[in-house]
Amino acid sequence: MSLYGDATLPGDRWRTYRPQTLRLISACAEICRTAAHFMLIGSEHHKHVCRECAEICTECAADRERIGDMQGCVDACRRCAESCRKMAA
Repeated sequence: MSLYGDATLPGDRWRTYRPQTLRLISACAEICRTAAHFMLIGSEHHKHVCRECAEICTECAADRERIGDMQGCVDACRRCAESCRKMAA
């Protein structure tokens, strides 16, 4: 997942996306960054953050798949969600 969610959007299509989609992409990028930082600092709370990250990444992957022409983003979100589920266990 790109830390700059909108940087992965193809061309100028981002201008046509629903505000909810842009918020979800931003939330996904932010929670991924936060989860990574919680793990880097060794916080015992990383499991909670990783669970939320997995949920948001799964939702983001589904939304991007619905949009179409974003398979790289869909795959990245799904990989992140799977990794976070494992780290949250």
